[in-house]
Amino acid sequence: MIARAFGCTDNASDPVVFVGKLRIPENFNEVLVDGIKVYISKGAVAGPDGIKIYLGNIRGVPTLKVEGIITY
Repeated sequence: MIARAFGCTDNASDPVVFVGKLRIPENFNEVLVDGIKVYISKGAVAGPDGIKIYLGNIRGVPTLKVEGIITY
């Protein structure tokens, strides 16, 4: 299953969420968020306050929110 979100700028790559195993796990850092493994690209650029990851809920549907990744 693949879900796509939208980028913040026209020239940014779209953030992508994949469910399943990584093909090249050495390219990612693993973070555990409320019992869920989240993988962030080692090439991700963090804002001055760092990267924040947390769970949310929109109308009963669980969501994963990521803030602080610079996409330029």
